[in-house]
Amino acid sequence: NSSYSNAINALFEYRNATISGHRESCILDTNTLFAFNRTIALKKLRKLHSDMLQTAMIKWALDSAHELDDESY
Repeated sequence: NSSYSNAINALFEYRNATISGHRESCILDTNTLFAFNRTIALKKLRKLHSDMLQTAMIKWALDSAHELDDESY
């Protein structure tokens, strides 16, 4: 659905902003990312298990955003 697509797009924007060093201009903050990880991602990944490519992309985005968070402190 569109809200899920919007969440994924926001996640990629967050990751790209983190890489470029302009995360402060990104509307998706760390708390939103963690909330997304706990709720939408966990529920949707179960429903999308047959679509392995999309699942892998979501996992990569979440993992890499978290790793970048860890490195920034």
